[in-house]
Amino acid sequence: MLGKTITTKIFLIFNSILIVTIFFFNYPIAQNQVDSVISSIFAAAGIFIAFLLTFIFAKVSSIRSEKEERKKEIDKLSYKVTEFRRALYYILTCRNFWGDYSDIENLKRYYSGYTYIDLHTDDHGDQKIYDYWLKEDRFSTIRSDLFLGIEEIVGRERIISWVLDENLLVDYSSDDILRFYDSVTVLWYYFSHKWEVYGDGRFNFYELYRDYNSAKIKEHLSNIDGKFQDRNLDRHLLADIGSDMHEKYLPKFYDLTYANEGGLPTIVNKVIGVTILVGFFGVILPLLGSFANFPYVYDSWIVFVSVTVLIACIIWILFDLVFLMKSELKV
Repeated sequence: MLGKTITTKIFLIFNSILIVTIFFFNYPIAQNQVDSVISSIFAAAGIFIAFLLTFIFAKVSSIRSEKEERKKEIDKLSYKVTEFRRALYYILTCRNFWGDYSDIENLKRYYSGYTYIDLHTDDHGDQKIYDYWLKEDRFSTIRSDLFLGIEEIVGRERIISWVLDENLLVDYSSDDILRFYDSVTVLWYYFSHKWEVYGDGRFNFYELYRDYNSAKIKEHLSNIDGKFQDRNLDRHLLADIGSDMHEKYLPKFYDLTYANEGGLPTIVNKVIGVTILVGFFGVILPLLGSFANFPYVYDSWIVFVSVTVLIACIIWILFDLVFLMKSELKV
């Protein structure tokens, strides 16, 4: 359909240029008519530019309104994600929860600089990543994998200001959200899906429950969804919240944020480009020709070029606008 539309546009533009060329060479403009023809070009170009500018400003205003509506939902999801990250921060920094914390220390010693994403996306044949998964026997890669997954969500730098400032609304990019999405599965994987195989005996939820920050963890998790308010702080709670984040909140958060990060649509950029072309060939070029007092032959060529470009732009943009209206009307 799109290819057929482009072919039709090119066909009409080609034939229009051909017709203008035939008229130009067979019925040349009289020398005393050049000024009136240029005035007509000015008028046509002015009307066309006014139409294009109206469309541009209306479309930009519509896009801004759509982004403002999405921003309301983005702020709500941003709050939930930040509350989730605050809860995970306290879990990450609860040393007793991790059982043998020397595993975490050895991870930092032997794999300094490696992140959860690095270890799960080996695109360069990194020998250390290969050794981590298949040969590492100096510490538990299970405990360290969960640690890195949570750290990827919380942030590697232990900046506590955003954790304590509960009125702070954090802005997230689509890349941030995608990173959270890739990492949050560790909660469900280790606390539910593979608990009996990998989790049981490695993580101390009793110590997490006894930790002086346990009330804050529960409060932050309850702020995500009221259904978690009366739940015990255990592996089932964290697995369920991790699943909700992965299946419910983060996908929607990503889609809305990605949409708001986008610039102007292709059609608007095309209209801006056409407006510039019409402004130059339909206004500036004829204006220069009038002021410069070129010989008749130059003026006639300016008229020919201006009319040709103006007709081509009108045909091109009308097809694009018709295509836009059809797509906008689809439900």
